[in-house]
Amino acid sequence: MQAWKKIEETKKKATDIVHVRQRNADHTSEKMSLAQYRAAEEAALTNKNLMVRTEQKEAIKSQQMTKHTKNVYDAQNIKGERN
Repeated sequence: MQAWKKIEETKKKATDIVHVRQRNADHTSEKMSLAQYRAAEEAALTNKNLMVRTEQKEAIKSQQMTKHTKNVYDAQNIKGERN
């Protein structure tokens, strides 16, 4: 009877250990998935910010070119009026 009790206790401990290991594995897997998700979100945000900066630079460059062209045109008009 005592031997059976020891066997049952050992089986219970083994089952508990298996459950704890599975819970730990699930927890680790969940943490890794969350880390991958956050890394993907950060990469997407970085790309979005890069695109916004690039668009802003292009808009500024376009405005500068437009202003330069207008200044050249105005200067030519003033020279034409003087002559």
